[in-house]
Amino acid sequence: MNYAGLLRSALVALLRNKLRSVLTVLGITIGIAAVICVVAIGKAGQARVEQQLNSLGENFVWIEAGGRAVNGRRTGTHGTKTLVMSDAVAIKNQVSLIKSVSPNVDGTVQIIYGNQNWYTGYRGVSPEYLDIKRWYLDQGAAFTQDDVERSADVCVIGRTVRDQLFGVEDPIGKVMRVKDMPCKIVGTLLPKGLSVSGQDQDDTVLMPYTTAMKKISGNSFTIFGQRKRTISTFAIPKTSSRRNWRPAKR
Repeated sequence: MNYAGLLRSALVALLRNKLRSVLTVLGITIGIAAVICVVAIGKAGQARVEQQLNSLGENFVWIEAGGRAVNGRRTGTHGTKTLVMSDAVAIKNQVSLIKSVSPNVDGTVQIIYGNQNWYTGYRGVSPEYLDIKRWYLDQGAAFTQDDVERSADVCVIGRTVRDQLFGVEDPIGKVMRVKDMPCKIVGTLLPKGLSVSGQDQDDTVLMPYTTAMKKISGNSFTIFGQRKRTISTFAIPKTSSRRNWRPAKR
């Protein structure tokens, strides 16, 4: 087979039909580029979804107080007051799949520093919450279990709160007012960005749950009031086998 002759014949055919040859090459180029773009967009979307799911936490479990029916009318989530601190302890001790547990008390509050103020969400949690949510510190340190036991007036703030109140000023060690409570900032969080639902996760203040319940929400940790003050439990399952558990006796 004369390859040189075949190549000459092909070149002659292409030169005789220049427009057709150009359109053919253009069509092939556009097709290949379209496939590459579609694959790239799909990979980028997959990476974005995985990033958002990872921001939720590893093997994340959220337990809330349920609703009840009163005279045929459903009260909805947090309609009952049966979820208490002893349940969190029972889940941690009796459910072998659970690795870590953190109580949670949340709501919204006005915070003030100097002549700056901001309306944000607060979350009362235990120190384990940061590990459960895979949320890392940018500056400072997290509050400790001793702070939880003492209901200490300390907190860790998200990036949005830091930008709104402090700008370029270092917030560590500063005291801001959370509602009517002076609160010392002991740490700042690395930014997480928007959640899957589009909520700004960095617009938050974290503090010991005992502090939130006693000094902000107006309830002790044994009494739960309205929806935003109801306690819920965050947990990370273990990889061991499942076992049955019983709620703590009350």
